[in-house]
Amino acid sequence: ARAATPVNACPPVSAWTDLNKAVSGGVLRPQDPFFNDVCRPNNLRYNTLPMGIARCLKTEDVQSALKWVQQQGLPFAVRSGGHNYAGYSSTNGLLIDMSLMAGVEVVDKKEGIVRVKGGTGNALVYKDLERAGRTITHGRCDAVGAAGFLLGGGIGFSMRMYGIASDLLAGTTVVTAD
Repeated sequence: ARAATPVNACPPVSAWTDLNKAVSGGVLRPQDPFFNDVCRPNNLRYNTLPMGIARCLKTEDVQSALKWVQQQGLPFAVRSGGHNYAGYSSTNGLLIDMSLMAGVEVVDKKEGIVRVKGGTGNALVYKDLERAGRTITHGRCDAVGAAGFLLGGGIGFSMRMYGIASDLLAGTTVVTAD
């Protein structure tokens, strides 16, 4: 049997190597170039240094990262844009970064249904929807990530006309470790 890692103890190098192999976008550690750029949230009040950052490109990467933090007994946070004003997108454990999971796809032009990936920034959502002749309620911060914005309600300038962004949500994919 494998001994459990004490809560908040830094996992061994071999564990980080395993996670790096399991996540398509790789894992950044504090000694890596660009680590500080990726881990810095929009609200510097919550500029907490994580032990590592899992750069997720697909759903399976998020699942792998969630399984890994369970095995390691580490805290984690999921970030799609880093604008959380309550600090929920910062951690001293593993930061699961969804910003590489970005894109907007028109699914049904007639019905105005689009698929927005969780890491898509507000500016890209707005521009792509504008090209499709559609809009949603959105705020004015360009880099707010879609997952946090939509699942957090989505308050913006046009909410009196259209409701909050989550009112327009037709469906979502929630990722769990299993």
